[in-house]
Amino acid sequence: QQLVEIAKVLSLNEQILLFDEPTSALSEEERQRLFNLVNELRERGISIIYISHRLSEVPLVGQRVTVLRDGKKIATLPVNEADEDTIIKMMVGRELKEQFPKEETSPGKPILKVQDLEIKGALHQVNLTLHEGEIVGIFGLLGAGCTTLVRALFGLEKIDSGKIHINGRRVTISSPGEAIGLGLGYLTRDRKDGLIHPMSVVSNITLASLKKISQFRSAQAPKRAASRRKLR
Repeated sequence: QQLVEIAKVLSLNEQILLFDEPTSALSEEERQRLFNLVNELRERGISIIYISHRLSEVPLVGQRVTVLRDGKKIATLPVNEADEDTIIKMMVGRELKEQFPKEETSPGKPILKVQDLEIKGALHQVNLTLHEGEIVGIFGLLGAGCTTLVRALFGLEKIDSGKIHINGRRVTISSPGEAIGLGLGYLTRDRKDGLIHPMSVVSNITLASLKKISQFRSAQAPKRAASRRKLR
């Protein structure tokens, strides 16, 4: 989808192109192909504004770097003066001595356990254990199965075989409703998924808890108002 959008923009033959996080859903090979294309366009005289949170991409495509913070321009630097530490300091407004300080943690009991999870053509004997108070990272290239795994745990993909235990109890999750009932929440990779765009922010937030805040399928005004206050 991302590559199709990029191709559509390039087909317009414009002289100024705006790229907003173009590599967010691309594999490493696709990213490199995009960088080559961006540099080729620059050599053809096309001007480009390239927005990215991946600092490693800056020297690959840019000649100048502009940093914004809270809607204000902080500085514009030549790319050879914009090392990662300098950019980070301008982005957050202070120096970060440790970007990822190591913290000692004591995870609690197993809260989610996945055993030999199988989805034909997508997942093969996946095993995973998540403890209370623990963050488990799952990495892989686009199409490796990471998104399929979490969609399966949330009842959005049919599981062919395997076991899922939550709080020591074996469960079957065949729909998002069942997943929510078991205490699972899902933040999607694509910000467009999981939202009903014509509805307000408050209405979208309360969709998963309508039983708690609604009466005769119509949300109660006081509880809606409480949700609005939490957003402020």
